[in-house]
Amino acid sequence: MVNDNLERRGLYKNVFPVNSKTIEPSINPMTGALSLVTETMPIPFDTAITPTRGLKKQYILNDGKALTIKDEGFNFVIRMTSDDGFANLYAHITVGKPIIFGHKIDSNDTFTYPFPNEITKVTVSNSQISFDLLCKEVYSYDSFITKFTIKNNSKDFSNGIEGKVLVEAQNYFKDDTKGGNVRCPMYVNKASKVLILNFTGIKDLDDDKQPQERIRAFMQGSAKMNQSVTYYFNENSFLNIENPDTYLLQEGVKWKNVNDFSDKEYVELTLSLDSATDATDNYTGVNETNNLIVKIILPDEFRSLSPMTQEADGLAFSKGRITSKRFSKGVSLFSFADSTECVIPNPEDNTFTAKDKNGQILKGKVVGLELKTGNSAEALREQLASRKLNNTNKEYSFDIEGEIELDSIAWITGKKNDFIKMIVPTQDSTGKEVFKVVNINIGEL
Repeated sequence: MVNDNLERRGLYKNVFPVNSKTIEPSINPMTGALSLVTETMPIPFDTAITPTRGLKKQYILNDGKALTIKDEGFNFVIRMTSDDGFANLYAHITVGKPIIFGHKIDSNDTFTYPFPNEITKVTVSNSQISFDLLCKEVYSYDSFITKFTIKNNSKDFSNGIEGKVLVEAQNYFKDDTKGGNVRCPMYVNKASKVLILNFTGIKDLDDDKQPQERIRAFMQGSAKMNQSVTYYFNENSFLNIENPDTYLLQEGVKWKNVNDFSDKEYVELTLSLDSATDATDNYTGVNETNNLIVKIILPDEFRSLSPMTQEADGLAFSKGRITSKRFSKGVSLFSFADSTECVIPNPEDNTFTAKDKNGQILKGKVVGLELKTGNSAEALREQLASRKLNNTNKEYSFDIEGEIELDSIAWITGKKNDFIKMIVPTQDSTGKEVFKVVNINIGEL
């Protein structure tokens, strides 16, 4: 029985229409074997269901923007309907592989053209999708590119995207007056505007037959499809490439099902800073390992840090008290009184960006995010003490009982408390360490 969901999308696990003709795989002229492949014709993802991972901002298709993908494994499916008695035909397009065909979804009865071919790239936009098919001559080993374009003519993507077909390719025949543009395995007949698929071996067009006979042999192994076809493409097309994180956000957490963590818990955020330019005076990242590592205790440190909002455009930062604090699957969400939110790490680039109380920008790669049980205030005190110790210049500091190190000593003096005296460690002209007393008249400031 046909799956109702598949049927709604025009997809069938059996030949449809019933008893209609099917295309038989051709024999590969080089190997003498049928052009069968072992891959299964996949069930196209339901475009009516929002993918679990969205595209990163720089790849979102809008305002006529086009995205070219050459990553092997990127894929989508085309459904074609015959207008001359053939059954529905599905084409699976995968970058780095030959195009495969099948009359049934989720079936092993798939096949390809009887000559070498490979999808080299796919270009998508809101208005169309296209792919380049590299074809090789069986006997001469000459190569040519067929560009197959489907122009979107539908605003309803729920059942796939319907479009008109355009095929650009070199002419198979040396004489353009003979046979028309039929060199490519797919082409559109200019007169009838019908998509024609050729599954004959190229040998059929290379023998000693007269042009009319060659064309007749060619057409006998071809199927005519309606010019309007349907393609199934969305963010899920990226899942099989080697590194989908290049294009896709991390899978989002359904926060409405996540409760706030308790006051006896806190989030320890660990950042790796690329350079000192990503640090601030309070968050230098300096430590004993010589790596720029910062540990931040949340939400306590939001008193001195304003995080960049999730919807930030041009560095917008959250303000006000915390209204919600949630943690799930290594991701944290904080909501603020100004109705902004901050997701950590940023799903775009796995970073955390915030403005320090001094107005400086802190930015680092999130290398650790843990929900810990304990006293957050005590954890923060430990981090503050550690930062102070790491930021202290030991060469120019006082060592008091081996515990406390200070950069300088200063006190207010004068009859009207209008002077500051400072003892500052320095060096004389010989390089000997000495101490200098500096007087500052604050009454004149």
